Amino acid sequence: MAKKSTNPLKKKNWFQWKASQVRSSWRSRARKYGHNLDDVPSRIQIQEWLESQDPLKCYITGSFISPEVVELDHKIPLIRKGKLSLENVGITSRWYNNVKGQMTEKEFRSLLKVVSKWEDKGQALFKRLSASNHIYRRGK
Repeated sequence: MAKKSTNPLKKKNWFQWKASQVRSSWRSRARKYGHNLDDVPSRIQIQEWLESQDPLKCYITGSFISPEVVELDHKIPLIRKGKLSLENVGITSRWYNNVKGQMTEKEFRSLLKVVSKWEDKGQALFKRLSASNHIYRRGK
């Protein structure tokens, strides 16, 4: 379950709030992975891009996503030399972003195709991937 935000901007202008959150995260990750901070799009650029994506639709599944679970996913992860540009980003859900982890978009789509033929459609695998990516992201 998503945490309730006490930030009034989140209710007043979700796009501005999300863009601020994303930019802050990307600046931290840029430093971590040795990217140039000047390559991080501005809050306004991110906000305008987000607004252009409304209604919010997952780039992986094509499903509509509620703002509570929206994440911006780097199609080629930063750790794998992906760029900080908006051209390398897609909207997805927190769940898909977590399961995809450090895979590229192409690798993840290939995995989805394979597991679609499995009896459980890959749910057991996704549960393990999600757990391991959660631990990896927290640095444990």
